[in-house]
Amino acid sequence: MRRQILVGILMAFNLITPAFAHEDMDIVVTKAWVAVLPPVQSTTAAYMTIENKGKDKEVLISVSSPTAAAAEIHQMSMDGGMMKMAMLKSLTIPAKGKVVLAQGGYHIMLINLVKPLKKGDIVPIYLKFDCGCTVEVKATVGNDPDQSSSDSSMSGMSGMSGMKM
Repeated sequence: MRRQILVGILMAFNLITPAFAHEDMDIVVTKAWVAVLPPVQSTTAAYMTIENKGKDKEVLISVSSPTAAAAEIHQMSMDGGMMKMAMLKSLTIPAKGKVVLAQGGYHIMLINLVKPLKKGDIVPIYLKFDCGCTVEVKATVGNDPDQSSSDSSMSGMSGMSGMKM
């Protein structure tokens, strides 16, 4: 009983977001959040940790969200001293491994938001895997839960002026 209450509390605060999409698939998503931006911005980024507890790799092939006209898997990287952002066709989550979507690395771009997002809003994001399974993630609009900073900007993308797309 105490364990069920604790899991309920953690889920309510989005500290854990278990999402088992299919009996043959053991994907768990945690720390899902969406960057807060000024209301005039129409694009933002979502971050999370995707863990594969299964014995086979899982391949994320697409993402979507009703809060944006489009959603894409992206990766930031350095190329000749310049920050580069590229759209990915897929992202492999290794068996018994995890992939962290974080500022300055892998992330999900939410493009042409249907309305401005406010801190505390919950954004549904659907992760589709090559097995045909879909995992629903509920990401909270706010700051990186792993950082104590109160900065609400996309600080990991501050070098975007020199970015190649």
